[in-house]
Amino acid sequence: MEYIDQSKIIDATHDGHDVFAYYFPGVDFRDRKHFVKIRSGEKTASAKVNYFKNQWRITDFGNQAEVNSMGAVAFVMYQENLLYIDALRWIEEVVIRHSVGRDEFKKPSYKAEYSWREVGPEDKKGEYNFTYKSAPSDGDLRAIGRYVTADLLAVFNFKAVEKYEMCSYSEKYKRDIVHIFASTPDYPIFVLDEGTFKKIYKPHEFDKKYRFSYVGQKPANYIFGLKQLKDIENEFVDKDGNYNYSGSEYKNPVCRDLIRCSGESDALNVASLGFHVYWLNSESAEMDGKQFAEVDDMCETHYQLMDLDPTGYANAMKFAHRHINLCTIQLPDWLKHRNDWRGNPCKDIKDFINIAGNNQDETLHQFNILKRRSFPMKFWQKTIKTNKDGGTEISYSINLENYYYFLQSHGWYITDSEYHRKAGYCYAKIDGKKVDLIHPEQVKKMVKRFTKEWIRSKGLMDEVAVLNKINSSNQIGENNLQELKEIELNFTNHTSTTEWLHFAKSSLKITRDKIEKVNHEEVPNYILNGIDINGTTISHVIDKPVWLENRPAVEVVATEPFQALLDRMKEAKTDVEREDINVEIANFPELDRYQVTINDREFVWVRFLRDVTNIYWKKELEQKTSLNDAEKKEQDLLLANIMFVLGFLASEHKNPGKPWLVFLQDLKISQIGQ
Repeated sequence: MEYIDQSKIIDATHDGHDVFAYYFPGVDFRDRKHFVKIRSGEKTASAKVNYFKNQWRITDFGNQAEVNSMGAVAFVMYQENLLYIDALRWIEEVVIRHSVGRDEFKKPSYKAEYSWREVGPEDKKGEYNFTYKSAPSDGDLRAIGRYVTADLLAVFNFKAVEKYEMCSYSEKYKRDIVHIFASTPDYPIFVLDEGTFKKIYKPHEFDKKYRFSYVGQKPANYIFGLKQLKDIENEFVDKDGNYNYSGSEYKNPVCRDLIRCSGESDALNVASLGFHVYWLNSESAEMDGKQFAEVDDMCETHYQLMDLDPTGYANAMKFAHRHINLCTIQLPDWLKHRNDWRGNPCKDIKDFINIAGNNQDETLHQFNILKRRSFPMKFWQKTIKTNKDGGTEISYSINLENYYYFLQSHGWYITDSEYHRKAGYCYAKIDGKKVDLIHPEQVKKMVKRFTKEWIRSKGLMDEVAVLNKINSSNQIGENNLQELKEIELNFTNHTSTTEWLHFAKSSLKITRDKIEKVNHEEVPNYILNGIDINGTTISHVIDKPVWLENRPAVEVVATEPFQALLDRMKEAKTDVEREDINVEIANFPELDRYQVTINDREFVWVRFLRDVTNIYWKKELEQKTSLNDAEKKEQDLLLANIMFVLGFLASEHKNPGKPWLVFLQDLKISQIGQ
């Protein structure tokens, strides 16, 4: 889909001012007393437009849950019920160019046109029938990529679909029918026809799980693009038919560069720049050694493209660690600060090609820069020279930029540190979300040890020679390691609504309503695994096993009548209603508000809390008298209150607007001094 630069839209509308001026004509947003209406039926204007963080933004003080410091693009999405890309188009056409009115703007529909018919004699259940276009339209081609052509689609067996039919059971009609799905200008459909199976591709499908589907049985570990690679013209054969490759004796390449992509969309976009490509079923799909050797033998230099999201990075590094001569092309970080048509951060090569350069030559030039900056995991170089006596001399050298890439791929970074005051920085070893902080004086030893262990794990023919180079090299020292990529680490383990407790293999996500056991990857920030401070190790990881019980040891819930009051308060729409309900709540008996249920009376912590809150213990234990309902409820209320206080004190987040002080009061009232 065509890329629209949000920053240019914001600039063209004077930081979004013109968009709000369109919705609220004649209003002076610089007047601090101004208010505007954005909700139908609103009696009093309660929204305000202000300039904040370099943009005009709107806040609806009567509906801050939905409209709070909302920028111009987000406000158009909200008001017009549009997707991100369509909101940009709306602003472009309605506000900037005035080419259409608000009611004349054509809202795209990102779904196929559906119809159905009865099953005919030739229809078979489970079978698909495709009707293809004679040629893809310009819109079809743009849906896949900026420079993709009809000829390129034909090379890779892609066909533009006019419609397809599928015979299956209908829950609605309670019988087999033929479902018909037709493409539209807003919703193109393609088929990748590999002969024995087909893959349906819907580039404008918003729900990712429906974007791809297979017809027929795809072979396991299938390599897309391999057929095309076998048919390419040998780039090392000259016009006289001589094969002129002077590289590794173990390879017989037919092309200079070969790029592994994460999927068909990326592959077609890279191929549109003139490169040879292949791809697997997904970025996490595996290749066995034989398959990799087959494609690797076809090229002089083997590359892979890495997406910018954490999953793409992890999968790319996993593949690169296994194949140390494979070069990984990394997309620039600035790409993450742009949005794709869905409004998500850009992350793949299709996004890069859509944005980079004003034309195909400029885009190719910028991509070649990324390609030249790529590195393999093999950070050393072997040089063979012939001396005067006719013998050979073998030497090894370390490419430091390549070595930094190697270390970064294994989680080594440099970071500012308040704990290392003399240096002001330290080194970080990141494993997933867990981080060890390392003193600068220790890093050389640890990095060398790590590197040598990695070399030994690879079983290299020249392992000893490479290890000797590492042992004798002055390049791997603290001064050079300061050039590692810097990273900002955030170890905060709470927000205003959520708190995390970290354990060795998982974390507990704690919210008001429930506790969940989650993987470390689901934690938003990093986890401090360890840092040595004056001989003491500090860690946020609790070294204890953890599991979740089916139900809490103690449950505190509102009683039915009190819960009904609370529900009415939530649903109240006027100040008068809320005031009346507040009066009812204030007059509701405290002892009848909450019900406490102890599910695990043998748990030692529960027994302790129960003993602390047993204020009528003399009556119950010494006088052997049963407590009445009011006394039981009072003890239960005290237990709930103490649990709340302990939870408040243990919580990392404290609301500055509620600076509460906890104090204990003796139940027994006595004279001073007694």
